[in-house]
Amino acid sequence: MNNVQKKARGLGIRLQVLLLVAGPLLFLILVSAISGLVLQRTNAATALSKHSAEILTESDAIFRTVNQANSSLSDYARSRQEAAFTAYREAAAEVPNEVRTLRGLVGDDPVTKPLADSYESVVLQILPVWREFADDVRARDMKKAAALDAAPATRTLATAWQNAKMNFDGDLRRHIIARLNALRDNLRNLEIVLFTVAIIGLLFTLFVALAFGRRIVSRLRRLAQNAEMLAVGSPTQPIGGSDEIAKLDRAYHDITRRMMQTLEDRERVLEAYEREHTVAMTLQRALLPETLPEITGLRIDGAYVPAAADAEIGGDWYDVFELPDHRVGLSVGDVAGHGLRAAVLMGNVRQTIRGAAHFETTPSSVLKSVNQQLCASEDSLVTAFFGVLDLKDGTLYYSIAGHPAPIVVQPNGEVETLPGHGLVLGFDRNTSFTDFQRQLDVGSGLVLFTDGVVEIERDYLQGMRELELAALAESFDPSPNIAQGIQNRVMGALETRDDAAILFVGITALVSRTAPTEHRWTFDAYDEAAARRMKRAVLWQFAGLASNTPEFGAIEAILGELLSNVARHSPGVASVTLEQRNGELVLHVDDHGKPFNLEGRPVPDLYAESGRGLLMVQAFARDVSIERREDGNRISAILRLPTQS
Repeated sequence: MNNVQKKARGLGIRLQVLLLVAGPLLFLILVSAISGLVLQRTNAATALSKHSAEILTESDAIFRTVNQANSSLSDYARSRQEAAFTAYREAAAEVPNEVRTLRGLVGDDPVTKPLADSYESVVLQILPVWREFADDVRARDMKKAAALDAAPATRTLATAWQNAKMNFDGDLRRHIIARLNALRDNLRNLEIVLFTVAIIGLLFTLFVALAFGRRIVSRLRRLAQNAEMLAVGSPTQPIGGSDEIAKLDRAYHDITRRMMQTLEDRERVLEAYEREHTVAMTLQRALLPETLPEITGLRIDGAYVPAAADAEIGGDWYDVFELPDHRVGLSVGDVAGHGLRAAVLMGNVRQTIRGAAHFETTPSSVLKSVNQQLCASEDSLVTAFFGVLDLKDGTLYYSIAGHPAPIVVQPNGEVETLPGHGLVLGFDRNTSFTDFQRQLDVGSGLVLFTDGVVEIERDYLQGMRELELAALAESFDPSPNIAQGIQNRVMGALETRDDAAILFVGITALVSRTAPTEHRWTFDAYDEAAARRMKRAVLWQFAGLASNTPEFGAIEAILGELLSNVARHSPGVASVTLEQRNGELVLHVDDHGKPFNLEGRPVPDLYAESGRGLLMVQAFARDVSIERREDGNRISAILRLPTQS
């Protein structure tokens, strides 16, 4: 059995299936052949029975004809009627024909032919006796006819005729029965052989099928186990043989070896990529400004989000730097490509813009200088925005090189995109760029960004709408870092496919050549929109003066409560002053309301309709005082800063 299994493993599954089918087919052919023999023997028995019946029928016909002829001749002898003699002659003439028919039916059969010959001999001996008797009767010689009838020879012939008929029928029947019994025994034997062969064929088919199925299932189970073990890296026992299962097992092992080699190569590539990714990220963050400058009159916030972990570091940047004569340089851009080279190029372009801004007179000339240097030394494209904000009058001078134009949130809450256009840097050294300018009022917010902010879901227009809504929301409800707040509102929990950088610049005040010690805003207490704009400017200015304070929320609460108090109790014009005094920030709110004195007043009930606002202000501020002036009240709150206890 082991040798058979080894030989079977050397055959392909298709050939094994053919052999599996061939065995039952051979048995089926053998059964069909035996069934054919059974049918043949059955037909032979049927034919023998039919043939024997025909011989016996013909024998009976001869017997009847002879008896009829003899009876008709006897009637004629008694009655001398011509009809009886005619019947005799017809019957006597029919006897030879019937004898010939019987001889034809018997043929050359070695058993029945002698019986038929004996029977025929007796029958033919009767005919001359009949003719002689008939001639005597017709000659009216009745003595001679009676003597012939009574003659011993005639009596012996009659007895022989009776015995011949009985012997023929009996011997024929015994012969037929013997042949039929032999055929029946043959059929029984064939049926036994047929049944035995069928049972053996069925058992053989079941055995071979079960053995084949068991073997195939066992090898397939081993194949599945090997596949599972290969998947987890465990050692396997290869399947022997040369059939399809063994070939598939070898293919699995070969594929696994190749995959492991590929994975090892991939790991090496990933390690190299991770090293470059880490270096690029570190370099990019090092090249971006670690802290933004604190410039009087501006609220400046920046935010940068690198691409998702499975993407490469890009070359986005933003930058803010001071220029002579109360001007501020603003740049934002994106280097085409990813990786370490993009990060290095980003740092070069950013520094080149800084350097050119101190020598060139217009933003367009700055971009032109950068473009010429980029075309001469690099083979890469860069989009950029560069602007110069003049803090003396709020004018923004800018130029664009293939970069999305910034958006501006106006003090009245309107959001618009600055006009501008220009070809990308690094494409053509002869490219000229266009200068644009825009007047910005106090309370305006400028949002500069890279395309990774608005293309997070591959829909630029939708991204721009979300950016505008986020910028507007931050203008009314600012976060401690407005740029980060805008970015959080736009991106939410989505992973960025590309780097994204945002720079927010809010104008809190226009400055003169000498740095002011206080900033003052005036508004109509009944104008809710004006109060919101003024609140936004104060918060921006405060963040510009102390951008790292963790007390930003407390400052916002103090300002909100004081403004609400003015709106409830003071009609007309009110003012807010943010004063720098001896290293402290003091918030003054002046109104034209009725006299109000904080000293001596009891602590307000927490469930009362009024008075709780001042309680909150006292809790959040370092100190709170109320001063009565000529036409109103001044509430002053010394704000808590990180360096103060």
